[in-house]
Amino acid sequence: MGNGLSGNGLPCLLTGADGYLGGRIKSLCAARELELAPITRSDVDLLDPEGVARLVPQGRVILHCAAPVPKTIEDYGDEVMAEQAVAMVHALLATRPARLIFASSMTVYVDVPSPVKEEDAPALGSGYAGGKRRAELLIQDSGIPASILRLPGLFGAPRKSGFLYNAARATAARKDFQIKARPKIWAALHVDDAAEAMVRAAGLTGSTQILNVGYEGLFSLDRALHQLRHGVLSHDEQGFEMDLTRMRETIGELPRTWAERLAELLEEAADA
Repeated sequence: MGNGLSGNGLPCLLTGADGYLGGRIKSLCAARELELAPITRSDVDLLDPEGVARLVPQGRVILHCAAPVPKTIEDYGDEVMAEQAVAMVHALLATRPARLIFASSMTVYVDVPSPVKEEDAPALGSGYAGGKRRAELLIQDSGIPASILRLPGLFGAPRKSGFLYNAARATAARKDFQIKARPKIWAALHVDDAAEAMVRAAGLTGSTQILNVGYEGLFSLDRALHQLRHGVLSHDEQGFEMDLTRMRETIGELPRTWAERLAELLEEAADA
């Protein structure tokens, strides 16, 4: 018999259970015998408020991972995808959940000097980042208790794509690797650490909190590539950094460090 994540005796609902982050949360909860009610795209269209109302009982804790995911740099400017993300949150809030755990994004900090604190995010934005920020504000205005986690870009098995994986493959094969596209801000988080943070946040109580989630220190594409190639951080002081004080005080440190996760990634790439 499993145990409830939220302490209210009811299984948490998980949207996006068939997705990258949702799948890892589902596996994590299964390994710990924690009860979870997964919701997939085949169960309900989260853009259909009436369908959501029929499927989702009121008063439940919801871990919300489902979202339109950008596939290219250009997709980060897609306003349709942004509006879809907001509409999903609106439909879930209409069920009056006991608490909503929302997977937001570090991209809300575009053009904000780092290290960034949670209150540094601008009120407005466009594209993917703007959609995440509007969803955050919608949650805050709803009065429903929530944990809003601002996550960096995710990497790690089973995904075999993206800058980090391709750089690790090149490093393992002793091949050159060139950085082409350079996003305005960049940081990375292993998907298992993101899943751990979401599960821990499901047990929080009290009023709505926004949490930066990530690893300590500066991030940039160049710093990550240097560490993969040489095993040590570069001395370049340019990069993006989040203030993690609130994370440490609420859900604690992440299970692994950035260096440990990169070492794991190199091993995976070498064995691929």
